[in-house]
Amino acid sequence: IPEQERDHLFKEFEAYCRDLSTKAQTAAAKNTDVKLFELAADAYENYLKFFAAAPASQEIRQNLADSRFAAKQYFLAGRAYEGVIEGVKKLSAEPPPAPPSAPPSPPPAGEKAEPPPPVRDKASLEADKKEAIYTSVLAYNNALKESPKLSRLELVQARSGLRRSAREYIDSYPSEANQVAVKFNFAKSYYDEGLFDEATEYFSALVDEYPT
Repeated sequence: IPEQERDHLFKEFEAYCRDLSTKAQTAAAKNTDVKLFELAADAYENYLKFFAAAPASQEIRQNLADSRFAAKQYFLAGRAYEGVIEGVKKLSAEPPPAPPSAPPSPPPAGEKAEPPPPVRDKASLEADKKEAIYTSVLAYNNALKESPKLSRLELVQARSGLRRSAREYIDSYPSEANQVAVKFNFAKSYYDEGLFDEATEYFSALVDEYPT
C-alpha cells in the first residue's frame, strides 16, 4: 500500500475507533449502565494501545479513567487517572506548536479536512491535573475499601498509588479544601496496613493542623 494511502487509512481507522468508544461511554452515561461503562473503558484501553500518540489520546485517557470509575473498577480507575496525570505533564512540558509554514494540503475529493489538534492552555491543563490527582486518591481509597477483591500485588499497588497521588496533591495544592480528606486517607492507608507508628505520626499531624 502506498504510504499516503496507508496514512489515510490509519487516520480513518483511528477516527472510527474513537467514535465507537465515545458512543459507548455516552450510552452508558445515558442509561447509568455499569457494564457498558466497563466495555467503553476496555474500548478506550484498546484504542490507546494503537493510537497512544494521536492528537486525541489525552482526551481518551481522561475518558478511560472516568469510565473505569463509573464502572466501579476503582483499582483500574486509579491507575488510569495516574495515566491522565502523566499525559498532562507531558503536554505541559511541550513547547507551543509553531504556526504552519504553509497552508495544509486540501483533502482528497469527497472527503472532509482533518480538524487541527486542540491546543490546551496551561491553566486548563493544570485544572485537569489537579482533578486527576484528587480523583486518583479517591479511586485507590475506594479500591482499598474492597481489599478482599484485590490480589496481594494489587493491594500493594493500590496503597502505593494512593500515597503517591496524595503526596503530590498535598505538595502541589496546599490551600485546597480537599487537603483534609487527602491527608486523612493518606494516614489511614498506613493504619490499615498495620503500620501504626507511621499512622500515628500522620494522624497526629492532621489533628495538630486541623484541631477543630
